[in-house]
Order: sequence, then structure tokens, then C-alpha cells
Amino acid sequence: MKKLTQKVFEGFSLEIKSAVMCSRGRVWLFECAKSHLTHNHRSWVSDIETGFYYYDRGFDTTDWQNSAIDREISA
Repeated sequence: MKKLTQKVFEGFSLEIKSAVMCSRGRVWLFECAKSHLTHNHRSWVSDIETGFYYYDRGFDTTDWQNSAIDREISA
């Protein structure tokens, strides 16, 4: 199974600031920081208006509720 890592941000513009995984192993990319995201019973929502995009499926759903990651920007 695939793990959610910084690799999901490769090839995407810097507008993409965070990534999450839903209970079905699908990964979504958001144009906001993870601090604006909360999960419900199977998915994630943002508390601000923001863009989001489907990335891929087949990820390990172990502890999906804590899957949100922020993009790490190298100097």
C-alpha cells in the first residue's frame, strides 16, 4: 500500500499547500494549510473557501484521520 508523503506534491504548483487521505484511501490536495482542515466520519472539509484536487487512490488508510500533511518548502 502507498503511504502519504511529501512525494504527492511533486509536479504541482506552490499553490498546493496540504494533502489529506479519506477513509477510502483517496488522496486530495488543498490550496490551504492543514490547520484549516478537519475530518468528518469519512472525509475532510475546509473551514475556508479553497481549491482542492483529487490526486490518487490506493493509499494505506491506517489512521487516515491523522493523515493531513502540510507541504514542506525547501529553501
